Amino acid sequence: FPNQQARGEFGGQDGPLCVAFDTDESIRIQRLLRQKLGPEHVSTRQGMGGTRLSYIEGWRIISIANEIFGFNGWRSSIQNMAIDFMDMGEGGRLSVGASCVVRITLRDGTYREDVGYGMIENVKSKGQALEKVKKEATTDALKRAMRQFGNVLGNCVYDKEYVKSLVQVQKQTRGRIQESSLYRYTDLEETQRVNQSDGAPRPQAIEGQQASNNQVQQTAMPVSVQRPPNQNHIQAVNTDEAAKHRRVVGQQARIATGSGSPNEIFQQSGGMDEVSDFDMDVLDDEGMLDMMADLETDRPIIHESP
Repeated sequence: FPNQQARGEFGGQDGPLCVAFDTDESIRIQRLLRQKLGPEHVSTRQGMGGTRLSYIEGWRIISIANEIFGFNGWRSSIQNMAIDFMDMGEGGRLSVGASCVVRITLRDGTYREDVGYGMIENVKSKGQALEKVKKEATTDALKRAMRQFGNVLGNCVYDKEYVKSLVQVQKQTRGRIQESSLYRYTDLEETQRVNQSDGAPRPQAIEGQQASNNQVQQTAMPVSVQRPPNQNHIQAVNTDEAAKHRRVVGQQARIATGSGSPNEIFQQSGGMDEVSDFDMDVLDDEGMLDMMADLETDRPIIHESP
């Protein structure tokens, strides 16, 4: 492979930079691609005319490609997708066929592409028919493109002599699944925790979360609000204190006898400097209405002592 180059769809300023495999990687990849698959990787199905066809399942091809090239060493792209026919028969049943062209590109820019086909007959659902033929065509095209890289990616099953002799080779049995090798829900939680904290220690989730929140609230510094000077404001006091210190406009004796309105009494008394305690119980209905009317007219400011 060349050191660095742009090939195929990677060319141009808008394409990603292609990074070549180093010498050791190239030797390793070439050695693996030459190997033929064991019988445990090869499946068979019924073909036309009563023949048996050998093939490789799509998920196996993807897994082998990830092991050889690396999960970030290759990618696939659909170049074209076409519905070749859609016929409706009796009872509204459909027969659909689709073709697809897929390109497999390695990280150094080397690519292979091929065509795949999918078909279904005599189905009622149009959506299910299209889903089936498109997926089948895409998988078929991916496998046919992959086989062009070497035997281990499926090209060996086109060798008839190899397929005939393969039945004489005993299949390897798959080992029992080890629980320690499974990706469990706890592994997912740990991955999420590490990603969120970026390596920084965090309190334990669920049980420790409430305790951590309480600790944060207890250790939080109180925020003091500075009130602007010379601004009138009412300070909250309890009911008993408010009853003891409430000051209102007027003189108790004159308001009780009804001589003079509260506003006149307020002006004659010199304002808030000479305000006396006022008992609301001595007011009758008429005196209360007069005081409310004066307050609505002139609205003198009523202060509350601290």
